[in-house]
Formats: sequence, C-alpha cells, structure tokens
Amino acid sequence: MVFFAGNLAKAKFSNQNDMTFYEKLAAGKKIDYVVIGDSIGRGSGAENESLTWFSQLEKLLSSHYNVQFNRHSIVQSGATAFEGIVKMEKESLPSDFDIAFIVFGENDRKYMSDKQFAYFYELLIRKIKEHNPDSEIVTITESCLSNQNFAEVIKTTSDYYKTVHIDMRIPFDASGLSIKELTKDGIHPNGKGYSLYAQSIFSVLEKASLNSRAISIYPPEPLHTGSDKVFTFITSIQSNNGFQYKKPYYTSLKNSDSLQYRFTGSMVGVTVLRSPNGGKVDVFIDGKFSTTLSTWWPFERVRHQYISSGLKNGEHTLRFVHSNEVKTGTVKISSIIVQTPQR
Repeated sequence: MVFFAGNLAKAKFSNQNDMTFYEKLAAGKKIDYVVIGDSIGRGSGAENESLTWFSQLEKLLSSHYNVQFNRHSIVQSGATAFEGIVKMEKESLPSDFDIAFIVFGENDRKYMSDKQFAYFYELLIRKIKEHNPDSEIVTITESCLSNQNFAEVIKTTSDYYKTVHIDMRIPFDASGLSIKELTKDGIHPNGKGYSLYAQSIFSVLEKASLNSRAISIYPPEPLHTGSDKVFTFITSIQSNNGFQYKKPYYTSLKNSDSLQYRFTGSMVGVTVLRSPNGGKVDVFIDGKFSTTLSTWWPFERVRHQYISSGLKNGEHTLRFVHSNEVKTGTVKISSIIVQTPQR
C-alpha cells in the first residue's frame, strides 16, 4: 500500500483525517507529530525552548506553509531505542499522527552492539507503522554520533523502510563552525546547532513535498527475526535476600542484597526508579556476571534499561546484587522486561 503526496496547496479535500502529512502541509492543516528519542530528541542543550530543534522547525514550517502543530514527545535523556519502544508501548500515542521523528544512537552505542541496536531500531520503526501505517517517519543520525557502525545501522534501516533520513553530522561539518560553537557541551547542540537541525529537516521535507514523495507502509518481511514479539513486564520474583517490597518496587539500601527472577526468552531488560539517591546494581544472567547498572539520576525518574539480548531462547535466571562499588545508594526494581510472541 502506497500513499502519494505532493505540493497540493490549491486542491480541495473532503476529509482532513484522510490526508497525508504532505497534503496537510500543503493545505495549511494542523499537523500532529511525535518525537521518540533521547536528550537531543527533547532538545537538551538549547538555551530555551524556543531554540530547540522542534520549536525552530515548527516556526519554519509555519512561516512557509501557514500550519499549526500538536507535538507529542516520548523522550528521555540517556534513553536508547530499547527504552523508546518500551515507553511508546506504555504511554498513549495519539490515535492518528502525521509524522514521527526518531532520534537515537548516541546512548545506544554505550550499552549494546551495533547488531543489537539494529534489531531495536527496526522494531521501533515497525511499531510506529503498526500504530499508524500512513504516517511519515524521519530518522535522524545525531550530530554527535561518532560510531560509524551505528550510523550505518540507521542509514541501512532507513533505506530499507524508505523513511526520510537526515544525517546531522553532514550539515555540522559543512557549517564551518566548531563543535564548541554549535554545542553546549560537545554533545548536545545549542540554539545555533539546533537551527542546523531545523533547517536541514525543513529543506528535506520541503523537497519531499515538491517531489510528491510517496509514503509506504513497511515491507512484509523484517530484516531481523523476532519483530513480531511484544514486550512483557514480569513482576513476580524467584528469590529475595534483603530487598524490601513496597508497591511497586523491591528496594535495597544495603550492599550485597540480592533479588532473582526467572524468565524465558532471548532478551531482557529491567524497570528501575533512578534518583539522586540511586546506587549501583550488579547483574548476573544464569549465574554469570553480565553488567553493572546505575540507578543514580539527577532527579527521580522511572527508567526502562536494556540488559542483554542474543541469549539462547530458553529459560534463564536474572539476579540483581546491590553493588559494593559504592558505599551508599538505593536500588529500586519494579519488574524485568522480556519479549513474548504477539497474540
């Protein structure tokens, strides 16, 4: 199924809900859009909200097409594509949105391999299309992403699903300005840096509209197996040594406290409460050390953190041990996250 769109400013439309993003843009109709991303997705680094990339983009599009916008953000500083999927499933997406922006990669490279990232990035695109098949999707390679393997994943997946793809490293390099001039901290763009985001996105969308870009639903076959599975939250534990339960969290204040779950599947994550009082927790899968997670964050926030994937598809144990790495700190765990077949 393919939906054709173009520069149709003079056309008459009978039903606004049947119009594509480009048709609404050309006709000056209100645009509903979704941002799913990390700190750059939420505009961190801008001196004020008017200088975030999405505010500047709205201003450019409004000036050129006389349109208004309704933004829905599913964003979290430090988030990965995995967390984006979980948050998207737990939060209510608009029933009908016209365009979605995906902004991930910089954090993902810290927690997973490029192959694992490729799986979650594809799954995120498919979830968006399952929710709203005729929506446009814009995938953004962040200006700070230095890992070329992760950048290639974004480009390859974008090409396969025929999304609008924008590599923000290119306009940053071409600007003639230094990273110090374009960012707050070397990672997050400032208002000047976000103006490059807005201008680049605007130019690509304007060209797509003029060229009557077709919006297609995803191909029938996924690039990776397992894309037909959904995330499931497991709250029941197998054993507990020292954690205290106060709904909805198992809480530890002492080093060496442990909490164990049992699950079936090849992937696992965890939902924790991160806060200024957070500590660290060591994670063991089937008795073997896997990773150490931090539950510290500058303010209290529920987080869905990736742990591991590519496990043998069978039954496993997952044990959390309050780490001795820090002398103080609180660990709060509400559930683990696994994938199960879609019913």
